[in-house]
Amino acid sequence: MQLLDIAKRENYMPTWRCHYALNLLLMEATNESFQINRFLDSSVPVHVLDVIEWIRTHYDQPLSVASIAEQFGYHPTYLTNIFKKYTGYPILTYVNRTRIAVAKNLLTNRTLSIYRIADMCGFSDEKYFMKLFKRYEGITPTQYRKAFHQKKINLT
Repeated sequence: MQLLDIAKRENYMPTWRCHYALNLLLMEATNESFQINRFLDSSVPVHVLDVIEWIRTHYDQPLSVASIAEQFGYHPTYLTNIFKKYTGYPILTYVNRTRIAVAKNLLTNRTLSIYRIADMCGFSDEKYFMKLFKRYEGITPTQYRKAFHQKKINLT
């Protein structure tokens, strides 16, 4: 309800922008829910779900298979095997996909630099972030940002 209250403030944001922002938010929430339900509807063990949730809340920190395994008291090889068995992804791929998903949301904010977004998402190297973003999304972060804002402009 707070988003609607803010949107109704005079001169804050034209109605079409509010609808656009709300639609994006709903699409992201739906996608997030679908991803979570994909794991919940299957026979994924609780300890794997715990690792998934922990990664989603600690993506902005330096993460390695060893550090995640240590956090949960598992051997790195065991965690790697069980995680991939139930999610279909190696742990670091999942970490990077989570970080890229967050970065996509942050890229809609033009005031944040690519360097700052990379840092906020847990990447210590901006170039590595850009390389991974291009690998997963097929375009660079700058191209993504431009395409997002171009879409927004075309709605007027």
